[in-house]
Amino acid sequence: MTLTIRSVLLGLTILLVGQMPALADKRVALVIGNSAYQNVTRLDNPRNDAKLMAETLKSVGFDLVGGGAQLDLDKPHLDQAVQGFGDKLQGADVALFYYAGHGLQVRGSNYLVPINANPTKEADLDFQMLDASVVLRQMEGAGAKLNLVILDACRNNPFGGRGLRATEGGLAQMRAPEGTLISYATQPGNVAQDGADGNSPYTKALSQTIKRPGLDIFRTFNEVGLAVIKSTGSAQQPWTSTSPINGDFYFTPGAAQQNTATTLQSSSQNDAAQAWAAVQGTTSVAVLEDFARRYSDSIYGTIARAKLDDLKKSQVAVATPVPAKPEVLLKETPTPSSIDFPARPVRIIVPYAAGGSSDIVARIYAAKMSEKLGQPFIIENRAGAGGAIGAQAVARAPADGYQLLLGTTQTQSIYNSLTKSPAFDSLTDFAPVAVIGSSPAVVVVPSSQNGDLRALVANAKANPGKLTYASSGAGTFSNLAAELFKLKGGSLDILHVPYRGTAPAMTDLLAGRIDMLIDVPGFVLSAYSAGQVKILGVASSKRSSSFPNVPTIDEALGTSGIEASSWYVIEAPASTPPAIINKLNAATRAVMADSGLQTQLKGIGTEAVTDSTPASARALIAKDRTQYKAVADAAGIRID
Repeated sequence: MTLTIRSVLLGLTILLVGQMPALADKRVALVIGNSAYQNVTRLDNPRNDAKLMAETLKSVGFDLVGGGAQLDLDKPHLDQAVQGFGDKLQGADVALFYYAGHGLQVRGSNYLVPINANPTKEADLDFQMLDASVVLRQMEGAGAKLNLVILDACRNNPFGGRGLRATEGGLAQMRAPEGTLISYATQPGNVAQDGADGNSPYTKALSQTIKRPGLDIFRTFNEVGLAVIKSTGSAQQPWTSTSPINGDFYFTPGAAQQNTATTLQSSSQNDAAQAWAAVQGTTSVAVLEDFARRYSDSIYGTIARAKLDDLKKSQVAVATPVPAKPEVLLKETPTPSSIDFPARPVRIIVPYAAGGSSDIVARIYAAKMSEKLGQPFIIENRAGAGGAIGAQAVARAPADGYQLLLGTTQTQSIYNSLTKSPAFDSLTDFAPVAVIGSSPAVVVVPSSQNGDLRALVANAKANPGKLTYASSGAGTFSNLAAELFKLKGGSLDILHVPYRGTAPAMTDLLAGRIDMLIDVPGFVLSAYSAGQVKILGVASSKRSSSFPNVPTIDEALGTSGIEASSWYVIEAPASTPPAIINKLNAATRAVMADSGLQTQLKGIGTEAVTDSTPASARALIAKDRTQYKAVADAAGIRID
């Protein structure tokens, strides 16, 4: 090491020691569990859940308001606890609020219910209950680096029979302020299970997962979600809302994190440190120049510039190498940035809200890619416009491989097929990496319905316009898959009944108000396992491994070409260097071959795709675009 680098490192070591945060960050938590309700249905588990969570958080270094779980609080004591929480947060690094008990939403606002609440009109809610946004404001005002809000409060609305028409069961989605993650026991608008062993499935899974070493915050809540989905047979799916969070946070650090001071370090310094670890041994001038440019404001950028100066001086006396002959040069010469990719965290944009099947698939994939390539793969949810907002953001992102899209059949094929003025073109604005999962549509009927698929079609032909099918909305995959079935199954006349999502469609199907539903298996696995529905056919070229005894639609009807699958594809912006695409594809194929990952995907009704290439992914997108445009034209379906 030359004098220049030695001097720089000595100075930076002094600087780092002076600025480095303490290894033990200050963690503060308020844990509340309400069970003994005085005017509505009591709940058995919230007291137990709060006690379990308090013990768990204490074991990983949290200082609890009141010294432990706060149980069965009336309105004055609930307000007092939240106010005390805000006071104690001053100077904290991590703030965590946990609540178990009754919760409800009113016009998009979430209320946590004290044990003495007894509203008779909607105006009473503001005075008798705690608006969850008050908790968020307390946390924002304290200035903690990371705020966590955990709500195991998605039970049935206890005041539904009192004429409070604006109140609903479950909780509504809340905007996560900067540096905040909000975790719900189940998806907004849904009702969570209480559990039969003294604790709710959600809190039980959360307590166990928090103690596992080496899981960062995103991996923690992803693992909790997967555990709850498994334990409840997919009946309950936890959900998160998050804003960008600087740095990494581990409830329980693993060996790799024990002796580092990066827990809540700023993201730019953290990214730079990880990138420097990957390139510090290089002697490439181009790589060091690229690093120094990217991280010019970080201390590692200074180190890179010092090493670059020494390297250039040492090369002055070296003879200029003879250029390679043109005929042996690669058609696409890799750039330094593509050779060292990934040198910093990679972000995967999921164009839907957290907690859904796309989000779960993305988090399973991201966890394995992080292990494979040695850099964090971070999930960011950008929902809106049926997935178009998130997809468009990636289409316009820098073509360097550090921002990817989890595309779906909806965003990459149906959107362009049905939209008059699309915001992007799925074939020209993206560079496919690989298809990672696929779920063939299935024909579902109530278990009380007699006959097979051939009998269903015969009934539809004998009674045109009298049978009904449900979909999750006009222009959605379930709508297009059903119209494909109608078109190729013999121009069937079956009435379309659109719903706002698959959950309400399933409710009416189970009640016998709808004759059939065609959608992906993940939405019907729980009802199918319980014997509430029958699956008559699978819209694929071969039988599904999840339902080996169920014939394909073509097999059952003697037709051909009735194939409709909801798939997931990883894509980068167009013009991303082929070397980066190929590296991502090779890593993707490797992780998709993992048996544990395949089991996780199968648990949500998705089959892993292990052999996809960029070319085959592009071909699938183009094929389905053509198919769904023809189906939409025949059925007269448009998104706009």
